[in-house]
Amino acid sequence: MILRHIVASLLFVVAIAAGTSVGRAEQQCGRPCREHPQLVAACFTARGRMNFANGAPSVRIWRVGTKRILGVSEGKYYNPEYCNVPSEMLAKLSWDTDLFGDFVLCPFERSRPGVMQLVCVDGGKNLVVRPRNTK
Repeated sequence: MILRHIVASLLFVVAIAAGTSVGRAEQQCGRPCREHPQLVAACFTARGRMNFANGAPSVRIWRVGTKRILGVSEGKYYNPEYCNVPSEMLAKLSWDTDLFGDFVLCPFERSRPGVMQLVCVDGGKNLVVRPRNTK
């Protein structure tokens, strides 16, 4: 069971990072993030920057105006019946771009100082793609 989740997570990360249609097709699942059975609190909206990062989780969101980084769960809370990121958002991401916007985030874990909180993304508004600042 654990091995199956690890393999599924690795395939998810590789497909997303490669930008293949497999990764996007995998994300076109039937149920929205807000219905995931492992959520610990209500969804909330946060202004932020979504991008790819080395390590796990590979999709991260920086909350504008803070030092807080949220991780989009791709392993521990992976469930193929639910989307952890809408496919239209993943289609806008690349290693060369950042996606800014007002994201609807649903927490899998309680917020703790100094620990990356795992979330899923239910949607977003005011989305803007910008070239990645590599400074």
